[in-house]
Amino acid sequence: MKVEIRGLEDVQDLLREIGNQAPYVMARTISRTAVKVKEAEVDEMRKVFDRPTPYTLSGVYAKTASKSDLSARVWLKEMAGKGIAAVDFLWPQVHGGDRQLKRFEKALQYAGVLPRGYYCVPGGAAKKDQYGNMDKGQIVQIISYFQGFGEQGYRANMTAQRKKKLAKGTKTTRGYAYFAMPPGKHLHPGIYQRTSFAWGSSPKPVLIFVKKTRYEKRYDFHQVGQDTVDKVWQDEFYMAFDDAIRTRK
Repeated sequence: MKVEIRGLEDVQDLLREIGNQAPYVMARTISRTAVKVKEAEVDEMRKVFDRPTPYTLSGVYAKTASKSDLSARVWLKEMAGKGIAAVDFLWPQVHGGDRQLKRFEKALQYAGVLPRGYYCVPGGAAKKDQYGNMDKGQIVQIISYFQGFGEQGYRANMTAQRKKKLAKGTKTTRGYAYFAMPPGKHLHPGIYQRTSFAWGSSPKPVLIFVKKTRYEKRYDFHQVGQDTVDKVWQDEFYMAFDDAIRTRK
């Protein structure tokens, strides 16, 4: 994010007054302003998103300034460990457009289950966590069931013996199996869980396949950044300037 610091002409005389301490004052001003921008961006996420996860809230970073580089950068993280980089899943919220496929969706495409041009959304039988997202254990089980663990680097696929055991159930849990429904059939396309009962079985949707839709811009990242800079940078400057005067030898 590139923002404009307005009103710098008002502090030029003060910078000349402190001479060689000016780079320190500006580096501290820019850095602390960047940190405030980051905090404002995280607060904005809490306002516009429904129960954002800690992973989402940690998706903004601030690169601070130094005396030799009087610039800072506040942006979405472009690298990730085992998850998806924040810039990939937040970009459509900032700019609008199609979201990227999630890793488990790519795995289901690899398995030939998820058709091209479709996303997955949780169905009625999906297990969800406290943030409203689908339970990771259930996702792993589904990928394993449909042999989706391959070149993506996931864990082992489910064996035929394990599927039979899952379908049989135990004394305390009912058996179940998964099946995929492609588009154009009598059920909505998706992945269903068929639970066995004494009188038959009952299919319930775990994942629903929906066609790609364009996202409207919801997260006004750039405007939040500019508004925050306009609001805080002068206070940060005068605090840095006062410290420079107080510690000047």
